[in-house]
Amino acid sequence: MKRFNHRFFGLIRALAAVAAVLLLAAAVVGASSAAVSAQSQATPPQERITLSPTGKRYALPPGGSINDSLTVINDGDVPYDFVVYARPYTVIGEDYQPDFSRDVPGADAYQWVQFEASRYSLQPGQKVTVNYSVRIPLNASPGGHYGVIFAESQPASQPGENSIVRKKRVGSILYVTVTGAYRQGGSFLGAKLPFWQTRPPLSGYARVQNTGNVDFETNLKLRVSDVFGRTKYQNETVYSVLPATVRRLPLVWQDVPPIGLFKVSADIKFLDQNRTVNFWVLIMPRWVAALMVLVIGAAGIYYVLKLRRGN
Repeated sequence: MKRFNHRFFGLIRALAAVAAVLLLAAAVVGASSAAVSAQSQATPPQERITLSPTGKRYALPPGGSINDSLTVINDGDVPYDFVVYARPYTVIGEDYQPDFSRDVPGADAYQWVQFEASRYSLQPGQKVTVNYSVRIPLNASPGGHYGVIFAESQPASQPGENSIVRKKRVGSILYVTVTGAYRQGGSFLGAKLPFWQTRPPLSGYARVQNTGNVDFETNLKLRVSDVFGRTKYQNETVYSVLPATVRRLPLVWQDVPPIGLFKVSADIKFLDQNRTVNFWVLIMPRWVAALMVLVIGAAGIYYVLKLRRGN
């Protein structure tokens, strides 16, 4: 029995040593990655283009119009020309992948945009105001209509250059409500947040459906606390839900610790509805869970053998 106990405790020490080696290896890999990423190299001049704001909302009657503007900023290192134009805007799937090519019903607001000028030039650090108007047709149907205004850089080609010139573009979404007898409606379709998650980020989602023919905004407040009720993370985001679509709203905490037990609360408000959902989430890597099972199993075996020895 003494020889068995000696071997058993040797196994326990070996398991502990393996755990220590794994933790040390993870630390070394992390440090090496940080060191590699920290190595800086000289970067060539960068072309950057920024458009503000990223979205506009209008409520106009059939036949109505409005004059407005956007600001385009060259926050890069090189000068360039850019052009402005409008395109349809719709989405694909519950994750709302944008689609700027399908001319589906309701994605027609781009046809109502007229620009004062379509081409501009910008030096580094400069900004320019892009003026435009939105004119609603007399026969426009009441409800939501959508489009996007793009600003796209036009890099100058170098003599003798055969490579593909990459253009950059940024957009501002147009949410146009044509006033009249439109319908508003929506429903909450539930939320999902798995209890055991093996690595960051903490991730789940809630689902909201638009049953009307005009978009509405959904306010999502996310709060994560530890087992003692102390707030570890909180965030508030507003999402637009387009007509006849279901939108999946992310319940995500990117910088969650690699191990921990957390309570997640989400308050979701849209139209006249207010829903709150609560979840418990355990963040634990699989190898930690496996190691815990081994240690607990070994301790259980030792306890049973000890009881038998006592008898």
